[in-house]
Amino acid sequence: MGIYVKVVKLGGPMKLPRHSMKYGREDFNTKGTCEEGRMSCKEKVRIVQKLMPNFCKDVSEEIECARGKLAQMKDRSVGIIMKRALLDCGRVLSWGSNSEDDGMGDLGSGEVTTRVEELDVVIEFIWEQLNTGHWKQVPEVWRKLYAYATLFKVILLLAGDVPTSEVIKVCDLGLLLGAPILNNIMSKIAFRLHVSQNASLDLGAADARLVRERHLGESSFVEGKQRESVLRNQFPSRFQLGELLRPSIETFVQEYFLPQKPVLLRGVIEHWSAMQKWNVDYIKQRAGSRTVPIEIGSKYTSEEWTQKLVTMDDFIDNYVLASSVAERSKGYLAQHQLFLQIPELLQDLGIPEYCYVGNDEDIEINAWFGPAGTVSPTHYDPKHNLLTQIFGEKIIRLFPPSEWNKLYPHDSESMLFNTSQIDVEDPNFSTEFPNSARAKYADVVLEPGTVLYMPPKWAHFVKSLSPSFSVSFWFQ
Repeated sequence: MGIYVKVVKLGGPMKLPRHSMKYGREDFNTKGTCEEGRMSCKEKVRIVQKLMPNFCKDVSEEIECARGKLAQMKDRSVGIIMKRALLDCGRVLSWGSNSEDDGMGDLGSGEVTTRVEELDVVIEFIWEQLNTGHWKQVPEVWRKLYAYATLFKVILLLAGDVPTSEVIKVCDLGLLLGAPILNNIMSKIAFRLHVSQNASLDLGAADARLVRERHLGESSFVEGKQRESVLRNQFPSRFQLGELLRPSIETFVQEYFLPQKPVLLRGVIEHWSAMQKWNVDYIKQRAGSRTVPIEIGSKYTSEEWTQKLVTMDDFIDNYVLASSVAERSKGYLAQHQLFLQIPELLQDLGIPEYCYVGNDEDIEINAWFGPAGTVSPTHYDPKHNLLTQIFGEKIIRLFPPSEWNKLYPHDSESMLFNTSQIDVEDPNFSTEFPNSARAKYADVVLEPGTVLYMPPKWAHFVKSLSPSFSVSFWFQ
């Protein structure tokens, strides 16, 4: 697990489709009344106004700094449009905080439409800069400008009769491609808007348990010895992986972390509220309208593999819970920093204390969510990994670093340098790759509430046995 960053970011940012949304003047109702059954425009604007009471002051310095850098790049027009949009957004937010004013003063619906159209041009232009060259070589100013341009667009769209779901999509695009700004303001806006259109967001404890039981009852878990048959290729070189119940930090460090030995941990995350509340229904309620990147295809080494943006609702309905999905169209939300995009979900989790035994306090947290049958081909990661299982089950085959050359890795100059050419599910793979049959390995089933510690360079193959949600914690 780990190729997602390597595939996407080493070659540049994700080649996302353009999502400029065009609106006509009829979409902007500056009298503050939206379609019946939805929040009024003014109520939606107030959500942002309360989150950013000092909007102009907080943003103007950043925009001026960006304009200076753009001037050096001879891109003055972008800075001019951004400055004008900033002033207009300030007027919109001022309107939202004024209970007596039913209109936006001299900022009429026609002018709002024009500003949104101008911002679409700017967003499209910045998108081109983000998708030019190597990701690490893209100046930070472009990512910040993308974030601010989408923030401005969000504020202007809230003033018009535009569906909340479309505004949330703009927020998520800003989060996915832009740099973090204003204490993660885009995430806060998106979450508040999502809550506003989901009256039954918070399930009571009893309801949550019932939903969980219903979901688990419908899952196609693989029981007992049948789990082992998922990986039919068994060889004499197999060894047994150790298991521990809530080991002390000292035991973990001395016996596993320092020697770099994997181990299955129990009793470590059972107190997390996610273990009681999380299931497919809960994820839909918490994040259904949010836009996320998913992988499409049987595995990332397949020729038909690709990526796309979908809402969490669409992903769950069309991939996670779909009764029959072709292998080539299997969907997987893999190695996504979902908890930076939706920090509220992180409140249901914790950070295992074992993550802090490393040399760096920077812990990367990724979500892995998908239907039964999703696969991560045999590969290794450069960091320590605590893989936690929230719901569903996965089977994992582990190989020590000493066995890597027996796994026939791709060429060291390839983007798949950390990935084996072997398909461990192919019953004939040892014929094509004869040395692989001598590779030492261990098989382990990751059940809800268990945690697998995988040291750096331990190769691993992963397959979901049921609809599954895992959270990985990478540390050094």
